[in-house]
Amino acid sequence: MRLEVSGTRTPSLTLPLIGGGQGGGEILLAEQGVYQPEGRPVWQIGKLCLTSERLLFLQPRGAIFDTPLTLITEVTTESKRFTLVRKMAMAISYRPSRRKGLVKAWFITPSLGQWLEQLHQIVSEQSPLLGQRSRGAREQGSGGAAEISPAPQPPSTSVPMPPIIHAQVERLAMELDPASQEILWHLWLNRHATINELAALIAAPTHTDVLFKIRQGINPAAEEVLGRPILVFEEFRFDWETGEMIPFSWWLAGRAAPATEGREPEIEVFNEAHEINVIVELPGVEEEAIQVRAQREKVVVWVDDSGPSYQEEVALPAPVDADRVVTRFKNGILIVNLKKV
Repeated sequence: MRLEVSGTRTPSLTLPLIGGGQGGGEILLAEQGVYQPEGRPVWQIGKLCLTSERLLFLQPRGAIFDTPLTLITEVTTESKRFTLVRKMAMAISYRPSRRKGLVKAWFITPSLGQWLEQLHQIVSEQSPLLGQRSRGAREQGSGGAAEISPAPQPPSTSVPMPPIIHAQVERLAMELDPASQEILWHLWLNRHATINELAALIAAPTHTDVLFKIRQGINPAAEEVLGRPILVFEEFRFDWETGEMIPFSWWLAGRAAPATEGREPEIEVFNEAHEINVIVELPGVEEEAIQVRAQREKVVVWVDDSGPSYQEEVALPAPVDADRVVTRFKNGILIVNLKKV
């Protein structure tokens, strides 16, 4: 899978005149974010704006998404892949003015819960059918995509910490006592567990015994081996694999999918104003085995070691200086930084 993120980071934008001179209404919310249209695996970077009449996504060249709130038929949340992880996105279904049928668009912002609440309130007032459908879903406790408000606060859209891979967990487990190893491998396999589950797992007499294992054993050892704690406690956290909100549980930080053999490594291309960053997920690969060669309009990444060989040629969205290439590799993530010409 290759995912391109294009556009430039714009710290501030002025809302232009919208709708052929008719104006866009009062600005209610405006925030940096990313936007993906239906049918294109491209995340556009810019500013999301909500007015009393329209929802827009702006870049320096103008609005690349602009639809009246009266044409929006559904507001939901969906899990979308972004920067090598999955994040909660606001999914908008709407009727385009020049096409038949429904079209969908996705948005990710740091304050997604606030956007969902405000947008759903406005759209419900303008579209009673949407309001009744969403209220009915909440009253039935469906927990599905139609349950829009209130919504959990999503994680930041900034680039996340590199994921933890299986080989690192194996190395850490060698430094732990048997009970701590059981906790570590249980969370690696199951993603999360309550303190009661962990206590039962190791037959601990009290919860304090489990906390001692985590805070005095597992996490300090992880800081020595991995450079950061590996277990985190969350009062509420969304499980991307099941679509459930999990309360009061311990999680493995930076959990990455353990299986990579037999599938194409994930590649993302970030098209910035003056540079291009190519991010390649290569878990289980040693840095010494990675080779990178840049040309004016492409970059080639290949792995040559005792395991399965891998080579990928990535076409670039703009010409680059092939002599100015900077690479970074940590915890299975390769970042290739290229300067535009």
